Parts: sequence; C-alpha cells; structure tokens
Amino acid sequence: MKVLIVQVGTPVNPDDYKDQQLFQEPTITQGMQYFRYGEVVNNMQTRESITEQGILVDHIYFTGRKNPLNCIKAAIKIRQLVKGKEYELVNQYWGGMSSFFTAFLCPCVYIISLLGSDLYGQYKQNGSRTLMGRMLSFFSQLTIVFASGVIVMSGKMKERLWVSSRKKAIAICEGISLAKFFPIPVADARKHLAWEMEKPVILFFSSDAYVKNMPLAKKAFEALKEELPSAQLFMVQGIPHAELVWYYNAANLLLMTSYHEGSNNSIKEALACNLPVVSVNVGDAAERLHNVTPSAVVDSFEPRDLAHEMLKVLRKNMRSNGLDKVNEVELPNIAVKIVGYYSSFLKN
Repeated sequence: MKVLIVQVGTPVNPDDYKDQQLFQEPTITQGMQYFRYGEVVNNMQTRESITEQGILVDHIYFTGRKNPLNCIKAAIKIRQLVKGKEYELVNQYWGGMSSFFTAFLCPCVYIISLLGSDLYGQYKQNGSRTLMGRMLSFFSQLTIVFASGVIVMSGKMKERLWVSSRKKAIAICEGISLAKFFPIPVADARKHLAWEMEKPVILFFSSDAYVKNMPLAKKAFEALKEELPSAQLFMVQGIPHAELVWYYNAANLLLMTSYHEGSNNSIKEALACNLPVVSVNVGDAAERLHNVTPSAVVDSFEPRDLAHEMLKVLRKNMRSNGLDKVNEVELPNIAVKIVGYYSSFLKN
C-alpha cells in the first residue's frame, strides 16, 4: 500500500534534518515541502507509527492555507504527485479550505482526518465563533462530501458532522507512545524538576486560545485553595514534549477545562504516567477516564464543581490506575486501526 499523508504547517525543527537523505521538491506555497518515507514528521506521532505497519508513506506539508490561491495550487500539485507516483490513498490531517480543494481534485481514495478545532471552529473571548472559525468548520464539513472517508477523534466529533456524512466517519483518536510516557517515582520526578515534595501540584496546559478556557481553570483552582491552601497550579507552556513525562509524574493531578476537544493527548499521556485527571466532559474524556481511579469527569463548567472533584482526588493522595487503561490508545494499536480503515477502501 502506498499512502500520501498531507499535513498543514512545516516540520518541527527542520534544521535538525539537514544531514538526512530526504527528497525535497520546490515549494509551491509559503513552505510546501515533500519528504520521502516519513523521515520527518510533526509531533503527531500517529503518522509515523503507520509506517511501522509495513505501509509505504510519504509526507507533504504546506503553509499559507488561509489564502485560497495557495490551497488551489497545493491541491493541483498533490493531484500531480498522486498520478505521477501512483499513490493508492491520500490521508489529509486538518480540514478547512486546504482539505476541500485537495478532496475535490484528488484522483484516488481520499480520507480526511479532523482533529478538533477544524470541525468545531475557533472562538472569540465572548464565546461566539469567529468568521474564520465558521469558514473553517464549513469547509471541513464540505470536504467530507467529496471524501471517501473521514476519521474523527471521538464519538462527540462524529455527532457534530452533517447527518449525511456520519455514515462515512470512524472515530479513531491520536495515539500515544508508552515508550515516552510511563510511571516514574514521584520523588525522583520532583527531584529532577527541583519541586518541593509536600505541596500538591495541579497541572494545566496553558494557552491563550479561548477554547482551553483558562479562566475556568483559575477560578476552580482558587476555589480549591479555600479548602487546600497549600495547593499549587503549574501552567504547562513551552516545555519540550520529551520532558513532559517528568511533569506528569511529579504532579498530583491534571486539570482539563476546555470548551471542546477532539481527543486530548495530555489526558492519555497523564494516564500512561498514572496521574489522576479531573476534566469537564469534552472530547473523549469520559471514555478515557472510564474506570480510572482516582479521576473524575464533571458535567458542568462550574468552578466549585471542579474544585470539589479535585479535592476528593487530592485527599486520596495516590496515583491512578491509568496505565492499565491506555493500551488501546498506544501508537501501534491506533496505527493498526487506521491501516485497517485504509484497507477497507482499497478492498472495495
């Protein structure tokens, strides 16, 4: 099977790969790059793991996707590549205009993978969707009309699709690496980070994006401190992905307050490190945290409801059984599901 994976953006730290034998075609938008055999991928590890299933995978990245002309040029170039190199299937990650034009012109099996905000849209501080967010969501939905299939990250996302498109969809979340995320003794992790041993620490992945709902996290933490003054909130921002394993193992709790998610990787990575999680009911949080103790999913956006559940978890002062529950989202297992989905189209 020969597959072309299309991603928006450019590879992380492309300078790190200068000495590798990579095939690069000239850019056709503001940074379109073509790499053979997946030797350079973004930190979405699922893409790379597909190659380990014996599938020949090439990767394309392109930027400038907010310009319709760039999207059309990229779609034409991808069409030429597919014909010239005889790809059997194209899988594009991220929707919007960039996926719509590619799906419309693609001469082979085309699958769109929607990751979250490309389906839900982007939001203003007052909670309404931006005009660009509405367009992003609309073109993502329209892409599916021309696509052979669609992969979404959770059942909630599938329900958000146009009714006529749902029969094309399958829910397969992003995978995580259990070689990168695993339990470490709390004392060792805190020593590594130079954290005090006594104070309970809540992790929150900080972002200026409205969708992450940082104000709710801060309000819930302040409510918690009324009952547990020693608690600390650690905002995770700008930390290399490879270093996160220390933070998951040093902390006492991960807090998630987003308005929407596809399938949040930090929840799965936290579970792999046996870190308890308290989350609002977004994405696949309820599915991931089912039978994970201590942890909780809260069906409200009330700060005190979140604080109450955090306090219950912190008072138990124990790690979770999360590692026992994440086998199904380990990278090789997710890759097998995706390749199986690919194969169902090629058999037909």
